[in-house]
Amino acid sequence: MVTWHRIDSNEGFDAHWDLLALAVGYPDADAQGRLRVMYMKDPTCQLFAVRDGGVLVGVVGWRLKDAASGEILHISVVKERRGEGLGRTMILGLQRLAPEVGSWIAETDDDALGFYLALGFHSADLGEVYPGVLRYRCTLAVGRPYA
Repeated sequence: MVTWHRIDSNEGFDAHWDLLALAVGYPDADAQGRLRVMYMKDPTCQLFAVRDGGVLVGVVGWRLKDAASGEILHISVVKERRGEGLGRTMILGLQRLAPEVGSWIAETDDDALGFYLALGFHSADLGEVYPGVLRYRCTLAVGRPYA
């Protein structure tokens, strides 16, 4: 059974950092500090640990952009459980957590583009945002609140 737990303390952030770091390419200490402030202090941002049978399987962070749209900031599944549909479960879970959100966006790279496309997101090429790294903006119009 998949359960969600909001990470809302520095201790919780630290306990889940290794998995979150996978989603952000192992940033330096300054970037880690900025992410901590964002998730712990910004009321529009939320970070969740996702567990299956009590075992940590993923983390997902998101931001409410406005009254009807959200942005997936980070999503990561433990390496041993990839390919089992947990990422899809997490995206659907976001829709349950924020039923008012009618569209979701995520910025990603070549490695995760197929994941978002398989879930029905549409992509737009953002070009080479970082030297040698192509990025894409993926958008999912939910159409109506998740039921």
